[in-house]
Amino acid sequence: MAYQDEQIPRTHNLYELLKSCANYFAEIIIDLEEQADRLTNYAVITRYPNDEIDVEKTDMEQAMKDAEHILSYVTALFAADYSREYAVDELRLFRFLEDTQPEEMKKIGIPGSDISRNHH
Repeated sequence: MAYQDEQIPRTHNLYELLKSCANYFAEIIIDLEEQADRLTNYAVITRYPNDEIDVEKTDMEQAMKDAEHILSYVTALFAADYSREYAVDELRLFRFLEDTQPEEMKKIGIPGSDISRNHH
C-alpha cells in the first residue's frame, strides 16, 4: 500500500492489512493468511501485556518462521523493481522523475505512459 502511495490503516491485525494489500496482489491473502493469523495473536498480546502470555519454544520458533516467510514473500514482490547494480528502486525513481520533471523525462525518451502506477 505504501508502494502505491496509499495510507496504511492503523491496526494490529495482519489479516486486515493483507485484505487491504489484496487490491494490488490478489494472491497475497491465500499465500500469507496462515502466517498472518498466527502472528496477529502476538501483536495483540505484546501490545497489551497485562494478559498472561503462555508461549512455548515451538510457538516462538513457528512465529520466527512465519515472520521470515512474510518478509521473504514481500521482498520478492518488489525485487523486480530494485536494481542491485544501481542500488535504486527504478520504478519509484521513474515515477518521481515523471511527477517532478516530465519534460526532462520526455527529452531522454521515457514517456510517462511507460511508467505504470499499478505496476504490480
